Amino acid sequence: MSTASRAVKPRNLAVAPGELAIAWGDRHESYYPFEMLRQDCPCAECRTIRRHHGPAGPLRVAREGPEPAIVALEPVGAYAVRIVWSDGHRAGIFRYAALRERCPCETCRAER
Repeated sequence: MSTASRAVKPRNLAVAPGELAIAWGDRHESYYPFEMLRQDCPCAECRTIRRHHGPAGPLRVAREGPEPAIVALEPVGAYAVRIVWSDGHRAGIFRYAALRERCPCETCRAER
């Protein structure tokens, strides 16, 4: 297995208050806020909504009620994880490679 492919394989995933924590095979750690993950959900339904409604503006209400929380993580093969949200949404399959590319830490953002 190459170093690059180990880097996109998580050693551990954990749900922390308000964020998904991932420890990667190369010892890097990433922390993804729930809001970021939900806004960037890759499922067809969420992509269609984003395409037709555009980005949320300051006067647009995106949803009512409390912010959804992650209630379960389901592995999808060896390449992705399905996130199950407290509001019942479960269609988003997040590829590990895509999550790693979008790591929100300062170091990774600077490298992009």
